[in-house]
Amino acid sequence: MPAVNAARRTENLGGDYQKRFDAIYPRLAEAYGIPLYPFFLDRVAAVPALNQADGIHPNAKGVAEIVRRVTPAVAALVETAAKQSPARAGP
Repeated sequence: MPAVNAARRTENLGGDYQKRFDAIYPRLAEAYGIPLYPFFLDRVAAVPALNQADGIHPNAKGVAEIVRRVTPAVAALVETAAKQSPARAGP
């Protein structure tokens, strides 16, 4: 089952560009009728304690927070997919 994970651009390219970029993912999800998970780095990005020294990539604590936050959405997606898939016979 497909899903869309929204990304975000920094404001370094201008507010207008950012607004247009941020609007892409909800439109894609709606157009294809697939779930949209908002920005998965929410509450992790720009939090120094949750990022590596580069300030961009999550560290182990940041990844644990991402996993904690996305797990309910992933579980719901898997459950939905399982209900839509025909049962398989055998191993």
